[in-house]
Amino acid sequence: MPPIHRSPLHTLSRIWQAYSQLGVKHLAEDPISRRIVLTNRVAAVVVVLGIWLAFLFLKEGFSSITLNWFSLLIGSVFIMPILNALGHTHISRHMLSSLMPLFIIGIVAHARLSTPNEVHQASFYIPRFFLTAISFFPLLLFSPNERWRMYISFASNVVILLFFNELMTLFGAGMGLLEPEIKDPFFISFSSVVSLIIIASGFFFLNQLNHNYEERIGELLVETEAKNRHIKAGINYAKNIQQVVLPNKETLNKLENQLFVFYRPLDVVSGDFYVVEESVDTILFAVIDCTGHGVPGAFMSILANSALQRSISLLGYSNPAAIMSSVNQLFHEDLNRSGNPDIKDGMDMAICSWNKKSHQLLISGANLHIILATDNGPAFHYCDKGSISIGNPERIFSNTAFQLQPSDMVYVSSDGFADQFGGQNDRRMGKRGVASALCDIAHLPIQEQQAHIATLFDSWKGDAKQVDDVCLIGFRGL
Repeated sequence: MPPIHRSPLHTLSRIWQAYSQLGVKHLAEDPISRRIVLTNRVAAVVVVLGIWLAFLFLKEGFSSITLNWFSLLIGSVFIMPILNALGHTHISRHMLSSLMPLFIIGIVAHARLSTPNEVHQASFYIPRFFLTAISFFPLLLFSPNERWRMYISFASNVVILLFFNELMTLFGAGMGLLEPEIKDPFFISFSSVVSLIIIASGFFFLNQLNHNYEERIGELLVETEAKNRHIKAGINYAKNIQQVVLPNKETLNKLENQLFVFYRPLDVVSGDFYVVEESVDTILFAVIDCTGHGVPGAFMSILANSALQRSISLLGYSNPAAIMSSVNQLFHEDLNRSGNPDIKDGMDMAICSWNKKSHQLLISGANLHIILATDNGPAFHYCDKGSISIGNPERIFSNTAFQLQPSDMVYVSSDGFADQFGGQNDRRMGKRGVASALCDIAHLPIQEQQAHIATLFDSWKGDAKQVDDVCLIGFRGL
């Protein structure tokens, strides 16, 4: 296989995703996992921004004390993803929640100290707007289930906002030249805190409401998964039941040099099934395609098989047309017994009976076709038109006879193979395409043909979705 070349952007994206997930693997609760991812990503943005500002500080000859404080903040944010990876997710979120306001204060202090003569009242109000927004971080970093941790982090941010001027003084960047005109700066900080608490209360209420919805959705997902497992278990058990109607391995192994079956259900259970029976002088094989697939098709296949087996038991193997007529009548009786006029389901089928002594093949069916691969190429034989369904219980079917040569192959298939999309142009294979492919391998031994057909179907389908059940029987009259 040739090496896969990935772009640098793709590599960076994978690194970013892996970095964002640090610490998530230690947690099972999805809401907290999303908050850990947010912590890692915000920390990365803050570190990159902080390093860029640190270079600006050095370039402008900033105070070493303030630079040390700022470097300490960057270093503290840098270790948060490491704490997450070690499983200390609560500590990292507390740290990020508290350090973000201090980071804003450091940037404001740098602006004041770098241009002390241009500081005016805007530098007093604008930082508080940013701090008010940053103070919401605890509500984003902690879920409502972590209420007390949220309260503690939120309270620390309120204290930082309340004592904004005092913290600025610690950085050596107190009131600006024009800011002394503000008579009561503490009252401004207090008003900001009150506004923050009022807005945060509404946000907390909405966050709690959203959390309740998430919990309910989580409960519904658990219930749905449990029901899904139960349904799957039932369908898998139904598969075992449906296997009973299929020929046993002993019968197929006995005829392995004359007959093969390619059977590929769309779902666990199938609306297609097949019959292979043998007597002293006759081999009978049939393909039945019931309406639908999956569970509905499987139920219909059980009903169809019941009618077919009763007919075979009554009439034997040698007259496919009589079997078809009997199946049609019994199928009508079974559906009419329900008294439901809305049932319009039915089945397509083809029955072949081969006489071992005369090598004569009798064919009868409804709405399917048989492909005869001879030395002269493929030949189609179309069975009687119209499916077996409600409407004509007295319908009479006809036989068609063929004299098989030892090299001839007979193929009977449901429509799933021909209807499958695939190939380079994503189109149906079609009846002609299936016939051509079968003729190409008709000269091969029976078991090799089965392997080739499986490979052909998979290669044609490729990454496309299978569209229907597939059932195909190949037979050679030796």
